[in-house]
Amino acid sequence: MRYSDPFEEVLDEITGYWEAEGETFERICKVIFDISESTSHIDIAEKANCSPNSVKKHLDRLAELGVVNKNPRSMGARYHRNSAYIEWRVLRYIIDEYTMEEIIDRVEALESRQEDLIGNTGEIPSIVPAGDVKLHESVGPRMEAANELELIKRRLRLYELARQARQNDGHLVSREF
Repeated sequence: MRYSDPFEEVLDEITGYWEAEGETFERICKVIFDISESTSHIDIAEKANCSPNSVKKHLDRLAELGVVNKNPRSMGARYHRNSAYIEWRVLRYIIDEYTMEEIIDRVEALESRQEDLIGNTGEIPSIVPAGDVKLHESVGPRMEAANELELIKRRLRLYELARQARQNDGHLVSREF
């Protein structure tokens, strides 16, 4: 069974593709893939150690390509990665690079891990009293398990879509429609 993570493979592929654009562009891509919320080009420039003007130019180009989303309504444009684009690229990667057997093996492994985690999450309180040390110690691992469960659900959805596409000659919908 293949042990590489298609999500990491795709991010590496995207970043590698943009390396040809130069070091500045590569650093911007790495920052944009690491942030999870809308961020100003100035903050991205600071994290990427680049000039704000250069960052804005590259981010606008990435927005045109659909790699990032641009929110122009906020005070100054804000950018964030387009998760749908990343998921689409991951889905295409799985369809193109994995055999049906590998997809099924990966689904089985993810489902097994999902079952293991379900027993570890329990109810996670939204507020933990500061003095309750025992509760504090139990919440962290349960939160990590809950986060991993959400990640597994998203990945299972993509592998299921890839399975369907493999059954339909690379298309998500049967050609009979």
